[in-house]
Amino acid sequence: MDRIAVITGGGRGIGRAFALALAQTGARIVVTGRNPKPLEETAKQIGNNTLAIACDVASPSSVERAFAEIHAKCGRVDVLVNNAGVNSAIETLWNVDPDLWWREIEINLRGCFLCARAVLPGMVERRSGRLIHIASHAGVFRWPYCSAYSVGKAALIKLSENLAFESRKFNVASFAFHPGFVKGGFADNLSETPPPEGTPGRKVWDWVRAELASPRAVTPEQSAAGVVKLASGTCDALTGRYLTVHDDLDALAANAQQIQSEDALTLRLKELTQ
Repeated sequence: MDRIAVITGGGRGIGRAFALALAQTGARIVVTGRNPKPLEETAKQIGNNTLAIACDVASPSSVERAFAEIHAKCGRVDVLVNNAGVNSAIETLWNVDPDLWWREIEINLRGCFLCARAVLPGMVERRSGRLIHIASHAGVFRWPYCSAYSVGKAALIKLSENLAFESRKFNVASFAFHPGFVKGGFADNLSETPPPEGTPGRKVWDWVRAELASPRAVTPEQSAAGVVKLASGTCDALTGRYLTVHDDLDALAANAQQIQSEDALTLRLKELTQ
């Protein structure tokens, strides 16, 4: 029985790379996003009865409608890749537009919650399923002038961990996955014209360009390989953990017992040693 994999934000960038890579494993793909045109382009590129369904993850009614259609046409969802996200509220905290800041939280965090909530009842009933939440190192460290993005990704990592502990007895796995600084990801979508010198936007713009030119940058295909591995089931013992494109996932899975006993690869308070 072929798996049904849903990728939010699957119309372009790494979302499209995730969809293409999962399709190559034999999964039937559903891509969602706000703009139908790139979704249709992804679906056409994949073929094999791929579905393209418009959905605004920040809207509960849109998510409910989209996943009702997915379940009606596919019967179930085996893998959910929560990839939809934005990074637009770039400013100091005291100057940022509060509505823009909160809108980013609604997309990056609430959107993942809504989509997970839409597929979990079926996964729990079937006692099978995997959720891969696309996180970021900004959620475990910091990203000055991108507070909404950093805060939302940190909360997403904790959401994934909480979900893992609630759902593991039903054989449902939940991962927070950092895809790396991806060439062709949202970073490449920043304006080609730099913002004014000295502004928060310019500082972020300069930093992003430097990261994309550094050895730390990865290709969409490298990120997609991590998503495919997590979707395969071979890493289910790592449910609830924060994992990255730079990790050797097979080696971590082999050491899952130690990772669990040490409560490693999770967000925790580092206490002061006397």
